[in-house]
Amino acid sequence: MTKKFYIILAAVFFFRLLYAFIVPFDLVADEAYYWDWGRQLSWGYYSKPPMIAWLNRGFGELLGNYFTTLKIAALLFGTGGVLLTFLLAKRMFNETVAFWACLAMLASPGNAALNLIFTIDAPFLFFWSFALFVAWRCYGEGSNHHAWWLTLAIGLGLLSKQMMFAFMGMLLLFFALSKRDRKTALSIKTYIIFLAGTCFLLPVLYWNSQNDWITFQHTAHHFQSKPITALGILARMGEFLGVQLLLISPITFTLLIYALYRTIRDWKNVSRETIFLFSFGGVALIFVLFMCIRQSINPNWPAAFYCTMLVLLSAWVWQKAENVKIQTWFKRGVYLGAFLAVVTYLYPLGISVLNMEGTRLDVALRIRGWKEVCRAASPVVRSLQSDTNSFILCVGTRQTASQLAFYLEGQPRIYRMNEDAYVDSQYDLWGLPDKSAFKNAIVILDETQPVIPDKVAAYFGTITYVNVVEHTFASGEDKAKQKGRQLKIYRATGYKGSQ
Repeated sequence: MTKKFYIILAAVFFFRLLYAFIVPFDLVADEAYYWDWGRQLSWGYYSKPPMIAWLNRGFGELLGNYFTTLKIAALLFGTGGVLLTFLLAKRMFNETVAFWACLAMLASPGNAALNLIFTIDAPFLFFWSFALFVAWRCYGEGSNHHAWWLTLAIGLGLLSKQMMFAFMGMLLLFFALSKRDRKTALSIKTYIIFLAGTCFLLPVLYWNSQNDWITFQHTAHHFQSKPITALGILARMGEFLGVQLLLISPITFTLLIYALYRTIRDWKNVSRETIFLFSFGGVALIFVLFMCIRQSINPNWPAAFYCTMLVLLSAWVWQKAENVKIQTWFKRGVYLGAFLAVVTYLYPLGISVLNMEGTRLDVALRIRGWKEVCRAASPVVRSLQSDTNSFILCVGTRQTASQLAFYLEGQPRIYRMNEDAYVDSQYDLWGLPDKSAFKNAIVILDETQPVIPDKVAAYFGTITYVNVVEHTFASGEDKAKQKGRQLKIYRATGYKGSQ
């Protein structure tokens, strides 16, 4: 089955690559945002560690700063993560378990989407999968040579997403749950791996110390809770489980929950491999579910846990399940997931073909129209820049600023004005240019700003309206009913410098 899996994996890769070339929408907001980070390399950024910025810069230098470059990067990391999961399952069990676990992963709508979006989850999930593989080789099989690889995987994972800290906690949990491995938790090897892996963050910590620990402040906001009733908690849990059902496949997720229940029920007889997978998947999913008691959960938070949970499910189905019908239902779950994944890909195309862009049925509305409105704005911006050396100032959301940076002609440097008194994006940390660099500016307002704010006006001597460019998603009689993109462009003179 190994050869068959490689053929399927390659086919899925090239299908998704082809889809990336014909996809009818623009970059996701975070994709453009992190891409803009890559143009100003640093050891740290407002909300995340620096890996995604470094990778954007690297892929941009190698393949060019194009839409497809980011999609290729996402595909490479996503496909690599699935391959590592296959190799882990094959070493733990056999080809059959590995084949069906990774087929279920490839067939899930969540994987279909994540593999085409180059945000922090792309490198993080790859390094998480890499860490799982080498952790099993290191501790499960006793290969000391892989301790260095585990250190590297943890370090690179921490540079990708803060959640990699959970990996070390889950590895300690495995040591605690597995009688054979309890002494390993206190071994010098474990201390060295954890300490050396965490040392990858030393430059990031220094950067944060020079920037008011801004990344820590932002991360803390994710764990703030608000008062909620018991009914509200149940509704939140139901919403979380419902979303996971759709992201994985209703049948597969239901079987997965049942496999976790059977694992706990038969705990005295479970294998060391099952304990490892349960420590990195089952316990984490239960923990995230109970987090619903105090806060809302982002749908992508459990993504890393499915690497091990799907292997655990496949192993139970093909080795432990007493009823052969379970295997049949597992296959049906994979096929249903594949169908839903195809629907995920075809739905935006269908919306475009039926001229329904911008309607309530258009789930991709947030990532449509940026390229078109920036294409319309580019000649206006170019004509203003030809008159004088001006910088471009966006007054609007960070999404607008980053999309302007990517899609405006020449991909110019974009500055952003934040009306609030607190830092809410990387653009605030970069700040505005020095007075000696520019005398004038091209001010661009998005649809969230009806007029020039007083705070912006205070930075200039005069601000003159130039033009407004729009892109609407429908034509004919329905045009007025459709949402679209709008940019109002102004010429500002007498720049007074950053205040």
